[in-house]
Amino acid sequence: MAWFISSLNFSKKWINNLITTVILIFIFIHSYLLVMTGPEEGLIKIKNDLRIYQNRTQKIIKHTEENAVIVTGRADKYIFPYRQVIYLGKEPQSYDKLDILDEKNIPIYYFGFTFKEDIEDYIPIFNDGDHSLYKYTND
Repeated sequence: MAWFISSLNFSKKWINNLITTVILIFIFIHSYLLVMTGPEEGLIKIKNDLRIYQNRTQKIIKHTEENAVIVTGRADKYIFPYRQVIYLGKEPQSYDKLDILDEKNIPIYYFGFTFKEDIEDYIPIFNDGDHSLYKYTND
């Protein structure tokens, strides 16, 4: 086999070009697969995540009033501008706003991770996997 390859009289330039082409093809295929199927930021994952967010947004719009305010942690990016949103941060002033809205009879909802148990003043509206929409009632 070695005799056959050596008898073909490859030039060094041809071998260098072949090796360079093989390396470039490998890099291209590896990069393509990483961009398309990356587990965290691949285009296929992003496409699926956007579809999930669109479905959740449609469910939220369907189950809430136009003047409703949604209290949420991360979902504010895809709920707004369809509904008003209060970002549920760690700052206590976020919670003070709920009392003001409740006094003005503005419907208040919470959208986020599903509660493991029933919590007083929160009525479940729908469950979407690990996220749920709850209506806040201060009765």
